[in-house]
Amino acid sequence: MLFYDDTEQLRQFLSVNINFTVDTFRTSLEQTEEALFSRFLDAGTVQVLREMAGELDPDGQAGKALKQARIAVANLAMFDYLPFAEVQIDDDGITVSASQTRKPAFDYQTKKLGKALLKRGWTAVDQLIAVVADPASAELFPGWPDSPWYAVYTGSLFQNPAQFSRYYGISDSWLTYWSLRPYIDDIEDGRAATAKARIAALSLADGEKDRLTRLLMRAVARQAVLDATPNLALDITQGSVQINYTSQYSGAYDYFQPTTGDLLAVALSNLEKQTALSWERFDTELEQLTPAPGNDTDDSGFSPVFDAGPVVGF
Repeated sequence: MLFYDDTEQLRQFLSVNINFTVDTFRTSLEQTEEALFSRFLDAGTVQVLREMAGELDPDGQAGKALKQARIAVANLAMFDYLPFAEVQIDDDGITVSASQTRKPAFDYQTKKLGKALLKRGWTAVDQLIAVVADPASAELFPGWPDSPWYAVYTGSLFQNPAQFSRYYGISDSWLTYWSLRPYIDDIEDGRAATAKARIAALSLADGEKDRLTRLLMRAVARQAVLDATPNLALDITQGSVQINYTSQYSGAYDYFQPTTGDLLAVALSNLEKQTALSWERFDTELEQLTPAPGNDTDDSGFSPVFDAGPVVGF
């Protein structure tokens, strides 16, 4: 487990002021830790993190990973614990604590706290995955290729969120990237697969092939975001999107206010135009580099011309 019987240690990773021992909500901590780790990480990485939890202030990539793991587990566990922290159950029924100097929090205050806990927790999950997946962490977390999500992107045009962000902004977010994967996969299995096959069939210089691939990646990225927007909980700005962690990964839709009205209409209209233009540019360049049917060329790219001699009969 990432936490021990030290309330002061727990306070380092929770912004909320807690006045109870770790044992009070140890069950929530353990359940959250298990659910998070099994969902996103491989068993080897989980074991490394738990072993590091017994060390005193590990540094480098190890320290970064452990810190984000603890922030994630502490905040998400506290969110799960909130409904139970508000009430007491005894022989007199279900009651809330109150005194002359203190009174229960208002509903809006509890909701505001819940939203903050979810946002901080899921942001830490995103940052934890970024540290674990970083090539600089390969020796520390050699089991990362065995994680549940790793195989999803290894054969893709976009093998990590940083690559996707070059063509459409997602702030290098792993959770946003994974939410977009079904839409990326649909395009890569369809239109993009045909395009890749046509590129592979051409005899092109490396520079030409790279340029075509970049144009294809831009078109796929924009198309994926366009297809995903009606279906995902996305925070949309001009030129970038990011998944709303609290609703997409916790199902807490009360905390999400989707982009609507004129702002959404303008964003989608611009994205539709950009997507169409990206496919058009790719198709145009591909056609220009594709030899016309029956136009045989030699390795230099020029059609050979033969002298058939003088025309006889005149």
